[in-house]
Amino acid sequence: MLSPCGAWTSFPNPLVPPTATWQFQVDLPRTTYILGGLMIRFVFLIWLGPLAAASAETLTRAYFVGKDQLWKWNVAENGLLNPSDEKDPFDGNTKPRIEVTPPQALEKPPFQSPLFRQGDTLYDFKTYKEQLKSIQGKFVHAIYNETTGRIIVSGDGPSHWLFQSRSIRMSEEGSFNLVELNFEIHEDDTLILATSATGLPGLTTLGKVGEGANTLSIEWEAQTYSEGHFVDLRLTLDGKIRNQTLKLKTGFNLLNDKRQTLTLGKTHKNQKLLTLSVTPHILLQGMVHISDLILDEQGKPLKRKEAINIHHEFFQKGLLDPETGKILRAFRVPPSFQTFLTTTSNEGDSDPFRAGEPQKPLQKDDYLTDSDPRIPAWPTDRLLDLKKEFRNNGIDLQASDFAILNLETDTLFVLTDPLNLELAAGVAMPAGSWGSASSVISKVQLIESQQKPTLESLGADDQTILTEISVQSLPGHSNSLNLGPVSLEIEAQIEANGKITETACLFQIKKGRKPSLILKTRIISENAQPQIIQSTQQNGRWHTLVLTSTIERLQDN
Repeated sequence: MLSPCGAWTSFPNPLVPPTATWQFQVDLPRTTYILGGLMIRFVFLIWLGPLAAASAETLTRAYFVGKDQLWKWNVAENGLLNPSDEKDPFDGNTKPRIEVTPPQALEKPPFQSPLFRQGDTLYDFKTYKEQLKSIQGKFVHAIYNETTGRIIVSGDGPSHWLFQSRSIRMSEEGSFNLVELNFEIHEDDTLILATSATGLPGLTTLGKVGEGANTLSIEWEAQTYSEGHFVDLRLTLDGKIRNQTLKLKTGFNLLNDKRQTLTLGKTHKNQKLLTLSVTPHILLQGMVHISDLILDEQGKPLKRKEAINIHHEFFQKGLLDPETGKILRAFRVPPSFQTFLTTTSNEGDSDPFRAGEPQKPLQKDDYLTDSDPRIPAWPTDRLLDLKKEFRNNGIDLQASDFAILNLETDTLFVLTDPLNLELAAGVAMPAGSWGSASSVISKVQLIESQQKPTLESLGADDQTILTEISVQSLPGHSNSLNLGPVSLEIEAQIEANGKITETACLFQIKKGRKPSLILKTRIISENAQPQIIQSTQQNGRWHTLVLTSTIERLQDN
């Protein structure tokens, strides 16, 4: 049978006396019973083996928390023992304070791992009993590496929850310190110009790079969202590439740490295509990328499909406890969420005529004084227990479930079974876009041919692309690109659930100072389907403008 610790143990069979000896006689019903029992036990062992192994699997992960954060944990534990000056400014300094002594540095790592290097300063985090007293799961080690700013944890899956949660909160408190953008301009496969720059989110960064035939001024502003997985970029380029004008004003979405290439175009049929590649890196501290929040036991960043990625899983799918089948998930909610949840409650004794009245201000006693350690909160945070409100909204949270709102971070934490979590997600209405970001790539081609082309004949052998220019843009924003004598201004909207685009287009080609071709129009087209917007015959040749608007969705997986 299976012992509480998960190991198979052997017990005497009550059907066979201890001193009995085997005899060569067959008792068919009794033998069948014994063999059947052994077979059932054998099959059950085969079935349970992988599950037991999965639940008992020991994981080693390193969580980035910053080089000074161990002492912040110490302060947080200290705050559980001492009065807070902020809460009680009149007598906070008159009460005796209890000092928490930091642990002594370890002489050597407790186990061999690439996560430990020669000369690292290490501390045994298990000395922080107050922080770990309610930890779920079973962990073997919790070692803080002050040199690298990481906590190295070994244990089963549930034992990692606390450290994932703390890592989330710590990275958020420092905000995303910096955004690094790498720019590259290629002519087909040949690199012409490359540069990188780092700036604060939301602030403009300016720079000038290159010399001679390839010189650019770069102005950009970036914002991060969806737990740091997306970058919203506003970009302006002004200068020259291959001694021809390059002016770009646009905005688009990028997936963190993933290179994205935009085709700028060409101005002559014999030219090679110019492309612009942009790669964003969100930096938490120094040169630590947000993708490096969790490292595997080999010291490499975990891929999202391979393991726990807290900034994605915690907010998008939740963290699964393999032993209970319950899921812990976080939701971003607006500041008015608690009021919204109360006014939509189906509580029987509520007065419908008072729904619009302001709520009674929250008092000190309304806040939780002790919460689940998997919730990333400091002792001074204001936490509300919303289990009653969720039940009044038809979500049957069990005794071991919780729904807790952190008013400091406007974050809701729900622990429940998958069905209830789906219902909770509908009530929580998380703010922002949590899984995809869309932009529109608008491409205009000038095609020369003997016959007037139709949509069916586009791409025929007698057609030559003289000019190609394209801009990637955010829906509803005005964007422009000048490439030598060719210019394009675009504003695109996504309609009909992403199936069609409405595009306002201004295209022109100059010879000298005067335009030789100009077209201003607005069209509606199916996603990624070419649309002929103008055809002109000149000297026995047809010149046709084709616009293709393609919706690009970045999938955060």
